Amino acid sequence: MLTPRRRRRLWWLLAAIGVAAGLAAVGIRYPNTAKKEPTVLSDDGPSSVYVQPKTVPLTGARKDAARQVARAFVVDAVLRIDPAAAWKLVTPSLRGGTAPADWREGNIPVVPFDKNVLKGVKWNLWYSYADRVGFEVGLIPKPGRGEQVTKFTLEMNEFGRGSHGHWLVSSWTPAATLEPAPPSARSRLSESAYAGPRGQLSAYWLVIPLSLVLLAVVLPVCLATREWRRGVRAARAHRSGSAAS
Repeated sequence: MLTPRRRRRLWWLLAAIGVAAGLAAVGIRYPNTAKKEPTVLSDDGPSSVYVQPKTVPLTGARKDAARQVARAFVVDAVLRIDPAAAWKLVTPSLRGGTAPADWREGNIPVVPFDKNVLKGVKWNLWYSYADRVGFEVGLIPKPGRGEQVTKFTLEMNEFGRGSHGHWLVSSWTPAATLEPAPPSARSRLSESAYAGPRGQLSAYWLVIPLSLVLLAVVLPVCLATREWRRGVRAARAHRSGSAAS
């Protein structure tokens, strides 16, 4: 059974723990109320803001022209049927500083696929903007070869408009090394990767250790205050007794 003195000590201890926990929670919830200065990333000029391109359906003659160039690129460059002919199908960035003579010899910066193993090609539209498109390309091997479907991403840029427009391949990348989403979606993913409530919720796990630290400070203060009040009451009682006698 708790004596009155022990009950008072217990209430003091619970009060101290509650105060410490409250201070820890407030410190986590409102770590700094001062205004933060914006971080300057670069002073080389005005900052650029990414604007997602508007999706434009790939239809009609544009679709036919793009698919024709894409198929010719796979046949001539990827399968190495006629690498020299693929020179005119790619952008300068994809050529990577190579010369037509390199392409005639088959020394090209394009990941190849063995034509003797290929059974078929599966195409899937990845994205379509006003002047560029992307395809997911699956190269299907023949049965019994013991190989799986190899997936690539093929990106193209359109130069010119109407009858003067033409498509060039700008990228041929193994899908295993590229996120299966268009550039705009990859940008959104990188911006939101560290946002959200998960990081805020995890911070509240710090309440317990911070409460213990604060308790080590608050509890002695509470005990000292209690002893001081006892001393004051004892002094008053002594003076009252002396006066009565």
